[in-house]
Amino acid sequence: QAQSAGARSAAKAGGSRTEWMNGGPASAKGRAGAGSKAKDEDPVTRQMVDKRTSRRDNQVSFMAVINQFRENVQREGRVPRKLSVNLAEASSVDTGIEVYVRKRPQFKHEVARGEYDIVSVASQNQVVVHNCQMYPDLKRMLIKHQSFPATCAFSQSADNPTVYEAAAA
Repeated sequence: QAQSAGARSAAKAGGSRTEWMNGGPASAKGRAGAGSKAKDEDPVTRQMVDKRTSRRDNQVSFMAVINQFRENVQREGRVPRKLSVNLAEASSVDTGIEVYVRKRPQFKHEVARGEYDIVSVASQNQVVVHNCQMYPDLKRMLIKHQSFPATCAFSQSADNPTVYEAAAA
């Protein structure tokens, strides 16, 4: 859905990002600082809002891209290469520290406020946080997909005995 609305992905150090404009593709004409004639003709109809309000207002678009990311990971059976974590490199220094991550389900009050799920358990040892943002022009949306390695990662459906068994073993 969001991709047909003009989503595009670009590689970035430490993760990837998806950028698009409200209602259409992110083009040079609509970019801030592009210096085009369209920039001067653009009516000032935007109002500054805080980050949380902006994320809630654009929830449908953000969730479409996040769901597309999750579907791609599930279909391909792996995380995109630009996000993949080499655990051998990540643990090349033996610190004796193991990291076990369990994604918690959303609380009822978070759902009631219009919050949405931005954390994905991408693999058995990798968690991805989808940071939903707006550019300063308040037209273009941006999602930064940031990956974090873990010794073991559990979804929100994992029960306490399963997590304890893995972490305490």
